[in-house]
Amino acid sequence: GTLIFGGTNDRYQLAWFSRDGKPVETVSTGRYAAVRMSPDGRHAAMSVTDQSGNRDIWTMELARGLLSRLTHETANVPIWSPDGRQVASHTSSVTQLITVDVDGGGQQVVLASKDPVYVNDWSPDGRFVLYTTTSPTTANDLWLLPTTGDRTPVPVLVTPFNESHGQFSPDGQWIAYTSSESGQEEIYVRSMTGKGGTRVSTVGGNFSRWRKDGRELFYRAPDGRLMAVLVTTHAGEQTTFGAPVPLFPIVEPLGTFAYPYDVAANGQKILALNPGASERDTAPLTVITNWETWLRK
Repeated sequence: GTLIFGGTNDRYQLAWFSRDGKPVETVSTGRYAAVRMSPDGRHAAMSVTDQSGNRDIWTMELARGLLSRLTHETANVPIWSPDGRQVASHTSSVTQLITVDVDGGGQQVVLASKDPVYVNDWSPDGRFVLYTTTSPTTANDLWLLPTTGDRTPVPVLVTPFNESHGQFSPDGQWIAYTSSESGQEEIYVRSMTGKGGTRVSTVGGNFSRWRKDGRELFYRAPDGRLMAVLVTTHAGEQTTFGAPVPLFPIVEPLGTFAYPYDVAANGQKILALNPGASERDTAPLTVITNWETWLRK
């Protein structure tokens, strides 16, 4: 006859961390989820839950922590166009991909789908949006949506396995992605022009990010640690990947495609969500006795 339940505080600090996990600077605190830095590194686009409980895309000026709203009850995972003028997202219904002009110029539906679609990344040349779609026959697959012309989607990886979280390398020649090919989620990298993928992670991984110069690849390991992998391009354009190096724990992603971190251009600082210790430790428990009597009223 006794019911006990607890809640979690959904307010997170957006903060800079060094590669060893030491806090460098707190930018702001709020009900944040997905994080993506702008191409110039001066802003972040984020999923923010407002006072009414609606989650939308906002941008933040990182130097001052100032927020500006982009969407209204429509979207929750952002990616930037390479020129920083637009943000793309999937809608809350996950049946559409949209783009929004950062200067307030308007919102446009660029893909309507009968199957769920989730935005992943925007190609460095601006020509494609990479997204994941959930097919009833082949699970999660990676597709490209052209940003000009008739915008007919182009398949990238359509297999019996789950492929998702695709990220273009800074030169646009490679895609890092998550695949269940091995039996668990691992990070792979494949050429835009070649076949097959090279496995990068060793004991599982997800949520990969490239360093801006393409010389490192980051991802989140199953134990929550952020990992870094050295990327080396040799003569003849052969590329090799080093052993994953653990950096520090980051929070559990607050959504299937909601990245909880991004990486500074030089790879020396990590912009990440972090629950404050005092907020986490003082989350209350509620005890209700004789709760069955409420059902008879």
